[in-house]
Amino acid sequence: MIPVSQLALPVFDAGVVLGASVTEMLRTFNHRIYRLEDHLARLAEGLRLSSIHAEQSIDELGRQALGLAEQNGTLPSGELGINIFVTPGHLATYRRMAQAVDKSSTAIVHTFPLDCSLYAARMHNGARLVTVSIRQLPDACIPPALKCRSRMHYWLAEQEARQTDAEAVPLLLDLAGYVRETPTANLLIVKDKHLISPPAAAILPGVSRAVAVELGSGLGLRYLERELLLEDVAMADEAILTSTPYCAMPVAALDGRAIGLGVPGPVYESLMQAWSKEVGIDIPATMDCTL
Repeated sequence: MIPVSQLALPVFDAGVVLGASVTEMLRTFNHRIYRLEDHLARLAEGLRLSSIHAEQSIDELGRQALGLAEQNGTLPSGELGINIFVTPGHLATYRRMAQAVDKSSTAIVHTFPLDCSLYAARMHNGARLVTVSIRQLPDACIPPALKCRSRMHYWLAEQEARQTDAEAVPLLLDLAGYVRETPTANLLIVKDKHLISPPAAAILPGVSRAVAVELGSGLGLRYLERELLLEDVAMADEAILTSTPYCAMPVAALDGRAIGLGVPGPVYESLMQAWSKEVGIDIPATMDCTL
């Protein structure tokens, strides 16, 4: 373990040169990592899909994450985000530069304080989605199940969305015009007591998305998967984003058009109550630090 100020990657690492990096983000509740096994399983699948062979085992990376949470969990910064990422190590092009590096892969586990100010307003008022011209990469380019950092199209989508609304969240479609996800979250819609998702095979298998489906079942919501068009989202009773830092976030509008009443709806409120009960923390209250 070293201070973050000493953390570095060599310029010849494939994670730097190519963005070849499989990653996971975790978070703590009450200083304990939430759903660690689910995140490690997705990391293992990402390594398999990318043919990146980590020198450390998945269990060892998990132990390192637990160690970081234990060491840093009592700091005054509150709850933590924890990132794990693995790269293939140095590229053959730079082999002579990399002779002093005695490893074939790079693995880093690092932690940081979760910044609730990034999410407070959207948790309270709802996110505003904007569709963009940038499309989700086809399955033939990057498997949807691979959580990696080679995502320039996400950056481009965010820059385009901000030209319309500085606080907007870009919603990506596929090449056929079907709804997929945002750069950092899965999307679920609520319609007639159904919780509806784009097909699981076409999106990142979000850990928070799976929790939302699980808790939604307990609330009497039937889960469905089907292709969604923009009109389906616009006409939904509610729309919800799911992601590790904030768990779930209501969506107020799509392309300037209110979804439902344009405010956090009853399903979202019930979902967050159930989620808060599971983790032993009032999640929305922890995100109200700037309100």
